[in-house]
Amino acid sequence: MKPDQTRALQTGFLLLLAIAAAQVAWWIFENAHHANAAAGRLEQLYKDSATTITRALGGANVTEIDQALDHITFAPNTRVALVNPAAIDAIRNEAHRRTNRFYWEGGFFMLVLIVAMSGLAATIRRDRQLARRQQNFLASVSHEFKSPLASIQLAAETLNRRSGDQEIKRWGSRILVDCERLLRTVDNLLNTNRLDEGIHNLLPETIHLSEAFSSIRDEFDERMRHYEIAFVMDCEESISLHIDPVSLETIIRNLVDNALKACIAGNGTNIELRAAQSSDRVTISVVDNGIGFERSDKNLLFEKFYRVGDEQRRTTPGTGLGLYIVKRLADLSGASVSANSEGPGRGATITIKWNTASKQ
Repeated sequence: MKPDQTRALQTGFLLLLAIAAAQVAWWIFENAHHANAAAGRLEQLYKDSATTITRALGGANVTEIDQALDHITFAPNTRVALVNPAAIDAIRNEAHRRTNRFYWEGGFFMLVLIVAMSGLAATIRRDRQLARRQQNFLASVSHEFKSPLASIQLAAETLNRRSGDQEIKRWGSRILVDCERLLRTVDNLLNTNRLDEGIHNLLPETIHLSEAFSSIRDEFDERMRHYEIAFVMDCEESISLHIDPVSLETIIRNLVDNALKACIAGNGTNIELRAAQSSDRVTISVVDNGIGFERSDKNLLFEKFYRVGDEQRRTTPGTGLGLYIVKRLADLSGASVSANSEGPGRGATITIKWNTASKQ
């Protein structure tokens, strides 16, 4: 749909809603007024009836009673009371008038509701189609990036192994670091797409966390040394968790990567990766002394594309998907996630807790 057509449709829809709102307001006022008037007439009728009965019991004649009640008349030359036909006609005409108005106004409201629901349904369909196209685009572009990046990574690794020139090795290491960062970004895009599509398959098995931690340490060792950040791990060899290994690796990797970026942005120097196990729970925590965040932001951190700070002044890389993926994978594996910080510049702690009373 063209922009001008969309704008005209939106204007017309708003005008229709404004008319409907005005009519609803008038309908409320008119019905309230009618209800009060009807109550007043009925109250007066009761009073007149009581007065008339009192007169009748006191010996009043037919003419006095006829004058007291407008809706009552008497048959000629008798004391037989009849309902005044004019009063019946007035009641029927009022009912017919109000019924017709209700039909017209109710029909108009139904039309507005149908148009509104049709518009919302069309908008929802377009949004779903757009979201599907965006997801397909992300998946396609991510796959297109992944192949050349893997090739560049392999070439840089080969160059580092075969070259004796320290300058070439330095630049080769820089290429590897950037390739790994881009590959992690691509992996996050693919993981986000799978999670949003609901096609992330979980194949849980028993994992020793010390082995998973060691793998993460080897993966981040070069980057930690490059930025002069101390990376400390605390995990007993006996701690294990029944979980999908790919999900666990993705969770820990994104947590450590997030802490590393926080330290780079906030001049932090320490990251701690901890694991603890009790009788019914396994807890993994990642603690850093980096940029931190406001306490009011602790729930927003796990929303898609959310990043702490001003996006226009940001210097650290990232997409805002890492903690979103952590939250989604933790939910799928039956874990709870929380984030805490004492404030900007005071570091942060991200904690995930699995209930091990029953295997996931």
